[in-house]
Amino acid sequence: MDAWKEITKTTENDGVSTCSLSSIAFDPYSELVWTGHKNGQIKSSFGPSLTSYTQFIGHEGPVHQVLPQERGVFSLSSKSLRLSNRKGTIRWRYQDSDCIDYRAMFYQSRNNPEVVIGGYHQKLTVVNAERGISIHKDKNVSDIFIMRRNRLLCCGSTNGEIILRDPNSFQPVNKVVAHTGTISDIDTSGNLLLSCGYSLRHGTYMLDPFVKVWDLRNLSSLVPIPFPAGPTIIRMHPKLSTTAVVCSCSGQFHIVDTGNPLDAKLMQIPLTSYLTGMDIASTGDAMVFTDVEDNIHLWSPLENPSFSDLKLPIQLPNTSTETVQLENNDPLNSIGLPYYKDELLSSWSKYLIFDVGKPILDSNLLIAKQISENSHPVPQEIKSFHRNQIIEVPWLNRKLISEGATPKFHSERQKDIMSGNDIEGSASYFEEIEDTISGPDSIPKFYQRPVIKYSKFGIEDFDFGFYNKTKYAGLETDITNSYCNSVLQLLSYVPSFSKAAISHSLGPCDLMECLLCELGFLFAMLKESTGRNCQATNFLRAFSNSSFAQSLGIVFDDYSDGTFPDSFVIQKFTKFMLTEISRIADYEDKKDGTSFPVSFLLKSFCIPEMQTYRCGICGITSQKIKSSLYIIDLHYPSQQLESILSFEWLFKMSLDRRVDLPPGWCEYCLAHQPFLLRSFIRSLPDCLFINTQVKHHEHWKLWARKNWLPKKLHLRRVNDTMQCVSQKISNLDKDQQSLSVYVLRGIIYEIRQNGEEPHFVSTIRVSDNTSSDNPDDNRWYIFNDFLVKEVTEEEALTVHGPWKIPIIVYYEKLDTKIPQWDEVSDYTLLYQPYSLNKNPPINKIQPLTTDEMLYPKMLVGIDSEFVALQQEETEVRSDGTKSTIKPSKLSLARVSVLRGEGPNKGLPFIDDYVATDDKVTDYLTEYSGIHPGDLDPDRSPYNVVPLKVAYKKLRLLVNAGCIFVGHGLQKDFRIINLLVPPEQVVDTVDLFFLSSRQRKLSLKFLAWYLLDEEIQLTEHDSIEDALTALKLYDCYDKLKSQGKLEETLDNIYEVGRRFKFRPPSVASMSLEDRNSYGDESVISNQTN
Repeated sequence: MDAWKEITKTTENDGVSTCSLSSIAFDPYSELVWTGHKNGQIKSSFGPSLTSYTQFIGHEGPVHQVLPQERGVFSLSSKSLRLSNRKGTIRWRYQDSDCIDYRAMFYQSRNNPEVVIGGYHQKLTVVNAERGISIHKDKNVSDIFIMRRNRLLCCGSTNGEIILRDPNSFQPVNKVVAHTGTISDIDTSGNLLLSCGYSLRHGTYMLDPFVKVWDLRNLSSLVPIPFPAGPTIIRMHPKLSTTAVVCSCSGQFHIVDTGNPLDAKLMQIPLTSYLTGMDIASTGDAMVFTDVEDNIHLWSPLENPSFSDLKLPIQLPNTSTETVQLENNDPLNSIGLPYYKDELLSSWSKYLIFDVGKPILDSNLLIAKQISENSHPVPQEIKSFHRNQIIEVPWLNRKLISEGATPKFHSERQKDIMSGNDIEGSASYFEEIEDTISGPDSIPKFYQRPVIKYSKFGIEDFDFGFYNKTKYAGLETDITNSYCNSVLQLLSYVPSFSKAAISHSLGPCDLMECLLCELGFLFAMLKESTGRNCQATNFLRAFSNSSFAQSLGIVFDDYSDGTFPDSFVIQKFTKFMLTEISRIADYEDKKDGTSFPVSFLLKSFCIPEMQTYRCGICGITSQKIKSSLYIIDLHYPSQQLESILSFEWLFKMSLDRRVDLPPGWCEYCLAHQPFLLRSFIRSLPDCLFINTQVKHHEHWKLWARKNWLPKKLHLRRVNDTMQCVSQKISNLDKDQQSLSVYVLRGIIYEIRQNGEEPHFVSTIRVSDNTSSDNPDDNRWYIFNDFLVKEVTEEEALTVHGPWKIPIIVYYEKLDTKIPQWDEVSDYTLLYQPYSLNKNPPINKIQPLTTDEMLYPKMLVGIDSEFVALQQEETEVRSDGTKSTIKPSKLSLARVSVLRGEGPNKGLPFIDDYVATDDKVTDYLTEYSGIHPGDLDPDRSPYNVVPLKVAYKKLRLLVNAGCIFVGHGLQKDFRIINLLVPPEQVVDTVDLFFLSSRQRKLSLKFLAWYLLDEEIQLTEHDSIEDALTALKLYDCYDKLKSQGKLEETLDNIYEVGRRFKFRPPSVASMSLEDRNSYGDESVISNQTN
């Protein structure tokens, strides 16, 4: 307080009249100082330099009070109340013929938007701040000269009384006789009421040489504050609840603590006249004074003080100092055109212009029309066409842009290659198709929803590679709740998420529905796929079964009528995932202690938050609560969205929020009082997820601004809170170590197309090297389910039109260091039996022993069986052909793995039946060997395990480098949702295959011809099938070493053609039984 000094002095004297300044006030929401004048003008000055900002005529007479609020600036004259925005545009004006001498006003609160005004007409009027209409009037027994509001409404009058009123009913509660003469000024803070005024002494009204102080709780008089110079103005300090600033008309002012009035600090304003007004900024860092000569004195202990904690941005005029020098011979095009932020009306999109061609008109009708209208025939010859002539219209032959580019099926392309109509290795890609440019109304194909087409050979025949020629994997969409794909893709490129989830999935975890384990399995698959499409089947199944997710309303089924996910569902899903990781950490902590990967992951995105509850009357903070956030929601102001100039300001406001709460019990006031909730962020983690909360078009318009979203966020810690600053300010910050820089890594968008359900895409900067200037480390990709395409940074960040709505923004701290830890895989599942059965199951296996350690290229035989959870949906066209709308939904039911070498070759060490909570529509017993009850742990005689355990065993074998030998493994691994590198797969269906014959052979036929064995006589058995595949592999090696492979293959196909590719025992069956094995087909994948 000792360092207060005058830093700026300006004058608003127009040289014509003096003492024109009638009121002054700081703006608590922006860096402005507002002044009212006796001629009705209202002016504002910007910043510590008090640069002129706005000036407009507000009233016809003197402006008695200016009251800046969030909704705008209220100004009061003797006859009217006006609300203007900060640019001076009027929103409404209130006048009342019965009330002609207003003097004072105050604003209730954000939750109660009302303005209370009073004056010499002995009436109290309440005006609705939204509509500008009177909603309440109350008669007073005395006039009102000044009003202040705390826990009570304090109204000062010219007769020296202060009437205390209830702020809700406006009824008088009590009265204080402060002075025998008129009141000069009053102010309140907490439970204190201060006043100064005139008293009658020796027959003359004189200023009292002290400030009177009352306790509002019991209206007891406290020790007055002596001020010999004569107090005329009082203001309580906005930050120090017991500190007051007392001023005299001569320019002296005290800064004094009401609890210790003798310890006052006297200062003097250099005046040549008298002081007329003053105010204190809401930050407490600045004071402003006015005098009779219309000078404005700005005092502060700082060189560059701030006037507002909130700092609503203001729009400054664009000034150009460039002058154009033109000579007589200079062309006019040398003058540059102005820059327009919005697209001009004259800028017609090419998609709004259509070539309709030459109109087809009958010449006789045209001539008749011309004659009837007394018009002259056109000079161009009018030609008639006979009905048997073809009329050539250019636009009819125009090639239209296809709705969706669909690739050929693998089977169709293979036919074309065999017929010579196509060339091997000449596959086309989606990126090679001519596409539109993003615009306000044009949606390029790579943003539109990609659709999977089904042939009679199933989804495996669809060419996913057509949509992706990058090394980054896409995710398929034919799965329930696949709307989550965009979030899963984004999380997979968050280094802390990817590393921690994969590490956790390989370690010990006894949660059977652990979504973090499923995330780890999925991320490992995406990481190793090198561009091949993947599925999130297992994760989405576990997610759909989560009761927590179901209670949030973010789980959808295939039969949801009229409901589909929107942007808020995506935001809720992201918050759900982050919360679920926190729940897993709590579970581990209660059990054996949180593992390092989980604790590190939680720390990487957990945001510590402090919530304080403060009484709005006494100002005492009654409660402090420490909590955690996982994602930050942006909070937009309810009014004046156009005044928001930057994302940084909006983000800063969202880090420190204040909310007015309904009345609650205050332990200090011993009454129900309004409370203020303040939530602020104490620190920020390495990973920053932000919900955009775009709820209507006005919000979207902010994001559509050019360069709205910064590529880097600069954050610094101030006291106990985090603040976001612009890059220019951060460059001027001397303490660079206190700054934290965050780099933009990804955005999730909602894409809206007319007449279609919205879908979601993510644009991701895939490189982890965020500080690099290398162009290869700054590439952006769009992930639209299984469509992956490289895009420019501008394309990734720009919101082109209302069809593209940002949902989630992800920032990552610059140069984030991911700690290294030992990833220990839990191989105990392979060496120790695991079962859900209540009764001991039938033992068909011999677990691996410690002498049988896994090693790279170790051979294992594998086969799987499946059950149907959903039948195939088809439609029959008018020409009689069938089309698959949705393929059958299969689920893993049994998996068997056998030793492929060593003394125990052919002996199984895994034979698990997989439990499922989903309804099984068809057990496919003939082809799977699964019967009702086999998958029920309570009834099954076989070893039943959860899907996670069965999957984890296979995942461990893949990580160990084992080579899987089986028949038709591509489809098996696809349904299991397991990605196995091609070098670790030996598929006997490909070993004994001639591409020229266009048919793959069944395991049963190969076993009959090559091994002289009959298998699958009644039902399929996965152990038998896996063992047969191992034998066929041995036979293949033997034939290849003897040089008889090609000859044997020719003989196999010749014999197969003669016996319909069925063993003779099958060929001799009836036609009805024979058809159960399937029709002959081209490159059929149904080889089991």
